[in-house]
Amino acid sequence: MYQLMVSYDCGTHYGPGDQAETLEALEPRMHDLDERLLRWYATKDGEDLMFPVCRVHRDLLAFVQQLNEQNAEAPTPDRPGSYITATIGE
Repeated sequence: MYQLMVSYDCGTHYGPGDQAETLEALEPRMHDLDERLLRWYATKDGEDLMFPVCRVHRDLLAFVQQLNEQNAEAPTPDRPGSYITATIGE
């Protein structure tokens, strides 16, 4: 049995929401919760699932991924030529 755990207080507390035999049957409710920017997660037989995740958490994960990509491209001392140097006063 799949169940949605829903938070109405910005993720402080989660309570049981809808349940169904399949995850696909819960998709309309997931979409509705996402439209309302509510946090939720799914469980299967009482065990938390890593995916799917609510829109709020997807957006946070995407932001962290962008930061990681920018960090990977950032200049570092071990990559020659990765820094722009200038001499002041010349």
